[in-house]
Amino acid sequence: GSSEEQSSAVSSVNSWKDFECGTVILKYTGKEEKVEIPEGVIQIGENAFECCTNLESITIPENVKEIKHGAFIGCKNLKKVKLPKNVKIDESAFMDCSSLAEISGEFASLGENAFMDCSSLKSAVITGSVDKIEYSVFYGCTSLENVEISDNIREIGAYAFAKCSSLEEIVLPKNLSVIEYDAFSGCTSLKSIAIPEGVIKIG
Repeated sequence: GSSEEQSSAVSSVNSWKDFECGTVILKYTGKEEKVEIPEGVIQIGENAFECCTNLESITIPENVKEIKHGAFIGCKNLKKVKLPKNVKIDESAFMDCSSLAEISGEFASLGENAFMDCSSLKSAVITGSVDKIEYSVFYGCTSLENVEISDNIREIGAYAFAKCSSLEEIVLPKNLSVIEYDAFSGCTSLKSIAIPEGVIKIG
């Protein structure tokens, strides 16, 4: 197909088998509950799956390097996401996915508000080259109990874990140097937190 076809909006899963490498998903208008994105796709565009309330499961292949701003915002029934390695998650990408129970991946970056108000999220495992948990990434994840953070993380942004009211403990990475203001405000179950000795700024 031509380059025009490659960047065209996607209307149904059936047409995806014809996609060539280099495809960007601009808009998904299907009604499927389970979606497997084809190998040729390299990026999921801004608001591409916004408020797809039928969507329950999505598999994102290794070729995808970036999930853009608001890509899955408001997918309230999305329970399961399989992420590729070394992916960039932009701002608000999974914000308000209120059925998502766990997230695990090797991230290149985690944008502001990325998983904000994912109120069913119980577990978050963050590995990869990402070195900062940005502003409000897990804000309002009121079910979050288990957090594992890679030692590559050097900075935890403001409100990053604010209002995570089920979080009882968290082990901060040993290379952490900055904890911004209110990073853990409203974490009413958090009993104690050990600050690594390399931290030079809090608040």
